[in-house]
Parts: sequence; C-alpha cells; structure tokens
Amino acid sequence: MKRTWILIACLCASLFLTATATAGVNRTAHPPIRVAVFEGHGGSPGCVIDAVESLRIDPDMIVSIISADDILNGKLELLDALVIPGGSGSRQYSNLGELGIAEIRRFVTEKGNGIVGLCAGSYFLSDTPDYVCMRLVDYEATDIAHDNRGHGTIAFKLNEKGTAIFPELADRDISYLHYYEGPLLVPNDPEKVSGQVLSTIISDVHLKNDAPAGMTPGKPLFINGTAGKGRYFAAIGHPENTPGMRWMTPRMVRWVLNKPLVSYPDTVVRPDIYDKEILFDKETTNREDTCFGHIVYGDEDRKIEGINTLTTIKSFSFRNYLPGLLRDSSPDVRLAAAKAALELERTEVIPDLATVVRLEADPAIKKNLQTCLAGLKSMVGKK
Repeated sequence: MKRTWILIACLCASLFLTATATAGVNRTAHPPIRVAVFEGHGGSPGCVIDAVESLRIDPDMIVSIISADDILNGKLELLDALVIPGGSGSRQYSNLGELGIAEIRRFVTEKGNGIVGLCAGSYFLSDTPDYVCMRLVDYEATDIAHDNRGHGTIAFKLNEKGTAIFPELADRDISYLHYYEGPLLVPNDPEKVSGQVLSTIISDVHLKNDAPAGMTPGKPLFINGTAGKGRYFAAIGHPENTPGMRWMTPRMVRWVLNKPLVSYPDTVVRPDIYDKEILFDKETTNREDTCFGHIVYGDEDRKIEGINTLTTIKSFSFRNYLPGLLRDSSPDVRLAAAKAALELERTEVIPDLATVVRLEADPAIKKNLQTCLAGLKSMVGKK
C-alpha cells in the first residue's frame, strides 16, 4: 500500500512539473485566434506591417499574412478572422478578383467568421455606389472627390456602444487616433441601417485637395455590425499604428469573433500620451520634410534633433527611417532612434535593435539600448 501511495505521489509531481513547464511556453488560458492580414497589390506595405504588429499584442492571436493566391488555395479555411489593411481599397479588390472576393464573402457571411477593415479596408467593406467594394457594410463613402483631404492625429469621441468595447477610454471625453485620408462613411439608407456607429470624428480635416471644411466632424470613425452569419468592424482611421492605441486593433478582432474582450498591459494602453490633435498642415509638413533631410544628411546633432521632432509630431513616414538610424555610426544617434522606436511602439524593429545591442561597444549606451529593447518586447504578447 505504501508503495502505491509513493507511485501516486510521484505521478502527481510529474504531472505538476509537466503542467508548470508547459505554462512557461507561449500558452494562454484561451484557444488560439487565427487571424491574417491581407497583402495584395494596393495594400500599403507599411500598413500591412502595422496591422501585423498590432495584432501581436494579443497573446492568443496567431498572426500571418495572406495573399490573393493563398485565398484561392483555401488558406481562409485555416483562419478565424481576416484584416484588410490601409492602402487602396479598390486596388486590393482588383487584386483579389471576383473569385477571391467570393471566397471572402463566403468566409464571413456563410461560415460565420470575422473581418476587420482599416482605413482603405473600411472602404473595401463599404457599399459605395459605382465603386468596387465588398458591400458588407450598409454605409457608403461620401465626398469622394476629396478623399485625399490630409492626415494627422485627430480627435474623436466614443459613444456608449463604443465604450462597451473599449472601456479603457470610457472616462475620456476626447481620445486621439491617426487618420490618413480615410473615407467618410454615411448610411445608404438612414431608415434601414443595421451597422452601429461606435465613435465619431471631432477634428475638421481639410488640409489639401481643396477639401471643404466641416465634412469630417460628426462622421463615423468606427462602425461594426453583422454580415450574414459573420461580423465586421470598420475603422476609418489607423488604430494599428497609433502609439498608445494599437491595442484597439486586436480588440476589434475579438469583437468580430465574439471572443472575450480581454485587457492589455499598460505598456500599450496609453491614451494619455495625447492631449491635442496634430494635423499635418503646410507648416507641420514642412517641419517633417526638414527633419527627414536632417536624419539623412545631417550631422549627429541634426539627426538627433530630427528624431526627437518626428517622434513628437508622430510622423507616419518616420517608421521607414528607424531601422537605418539604429545602425548609424554615432552611438548617440542609435540610442535616440531606439528611444523613438520605444515611444512610437515600432515593435517590428526588435530584431534590428537586438543586433545593435549585441554589437554595441559602449557599456552605458548598451545598457540604455537594452532597456529600449526590453520595453519593445513587453509590447508583444507572444515573444
């Protein structure tokens, strides 16, 4: 009998150690969510990267990139949700072709999966007359002649339906999000609309293309609803590349799949870093262009000045320069670039920064670079 109890105790200990070891691997309490970002001709490469990196915040999400060819080869069958990134909705539609569009429609409406459209992706989901689109959302684009109206960090307000999905913003009268010439959507038929508006734009964006004033305020920023058996979420702005707000993108994916709306860490939930809108008018655009010149052609001081300014104004295009700046010959420039990457949540540069840390000879710089690297890694749910 004693021998039996010893064997049972050993078995229990073995099971405990196995469970403990397994828990240390990338395993969470929820089943994995399989989500892919569409990469087709028309999707901005930067927007694809931004979408992928924002989804990696969620430890339950297995994130991949899918092409039109993948879709025709049945890869949608392996997914729970699809994300259409920014770029050009019509060109993404054209790249998919009618056969690819039919597969996505079945994926959502017949098989009950989810789809999220970001900026041009929301155009793609809309039901805009005389425009190639999915017609899943009963909203259409308006003032199309002035689509290229400008960009910046805009102010918006969530309603009660919005704060139910994003409770982290419930105590804020105004929040901020990147906007880059996204469509302005209005109901096809106000009396029969089924999609629900979750937030509205406050900022008045009419910076170029002779765009008239007063068009953007009051227009929807987020819309969600059902499409057949599935669900959609349309974001007119760019949560996926807004520092402090990128977590909103995986939350949207969870909503379209009717999954628990889990919380995310304070390292990425940082709405308080904004206190005003930043519209890229002529003056701000000229400052940005000057800074780009500094970080490419300037001396060490000019480069650092440019890095700091571009970080402050939350420049969209600055992301393209960061990897090279991390490899600058000046250790102070490398450190400034690493700090900017951390502030802007550019987690895609983690491999670049890891190499720079390994090669860094200056002990003080190396320690600070390691701090930035650790900060970026803390923003990724699955290491």
